[in-house]
Parts: sequence; C-alpha cells; structure tokens
Amino acid sequence: MSRLLSTNAVFMQCDIQTRFERIIYKMPILVHNTARLARTAKILDMPLVPTEQKADKFGNTFESIQKEYKEGTQVFEKDSFSMMTDEVTQYFESLGKDTAVLYGIEAHVCVQQTALDLAAMGVHVHLITDATSSSDTHKRNTAIQRMKQAGVHLTTFESCVFELMRT
Repeated sequence: MSRLLSTNAVFMQCDIQTRFERIIYKMPILVHNTARLARTAKILDMPLVPTEQKADKFGNTFESIQKEYKEGTQVFEKDSFSMMTDEVTQYFESLGKDTAVLYGIEAHVCVQQTALDLAAMGVHVHLITDATSSSDTHKRNTAIQRMKQAGVHLTTFESCVFELMRT
C-alpha cells in the first residue's frame, strides 16, 4: 500500500498549457484543480515539478496556475512526451522522494508515459483523475485504465489534499 505523505511526495504537473484550452475535455475544471494543487504544494512546502511541452508552439502554463507557484519553482521545458527527461529525472532523484502525485494532459500520451516511466523507476504514482484529461473521454478513460493496470493509484484532488493534511 502506498500512502500519500507530505514528506515523501512530489507534485508532477504535466503540460497544462494555454494552446490546449479549447481542445481538452473539461479544461476549466482541470485548470482550476491544477491551480489548487500548486497552492497545496506551496502551503505544505512540497516540491512541484511543472513541465511545458514545446512552449514556443503550445504556449505556457496558464497564468492562474503560475501565480500559485512557490517562489523559485522551476518550469522544465521538454520535447519528449514523458516528463521524465534527463533533467527532470535528475531533479526528481535529487529530492529523495519515493512518491509522485501526477496530473496534467494529455492522459493518453504525456501523462501515461510519465506514469509508466516513474513506475519503472520504482516510484509510487498517484494520479489525480480530476486534474488529468485528454481531447476526448475515450482516450482519457482508456489511459486511466491502462495506468491503473500498471499499478498507478487513482485519486482525486480533494482526497489527495486531505490525505496529505491528515487532520
């Protein structure tokens, strides 16, 4: 069993970028919950690893999310689908944590590949299902099922936060 503890977890925010605003299923809820997760990371003093996929093409992370970042939060730019570039992997490993709280877009591409890479590294992965989406529900639901089959723990924003807080 893998419990979420604020002392052993890292928030992994995958590609919540402005270019996808009109094409992602339930994007307004996703942006809202992602901002709340960034605020949670700041309040609980937990590491946050946000990525942007080809920002010159897909835009930056939504301003409403960025304004919740803890001062000094580094945004990692990437060209690959998985968040686990050499730079992100090195940073993640330097934190000495064994649990990832993963969320973002798109579920069936970047998020899924990140989840599988983290799991292969022996990391406990908790997917925030109400902060993860794709361009349509079939792709989203199939990816979530695939990640669950690979041992990823499914949770929601609220369940995650309450588990981290403990009281």
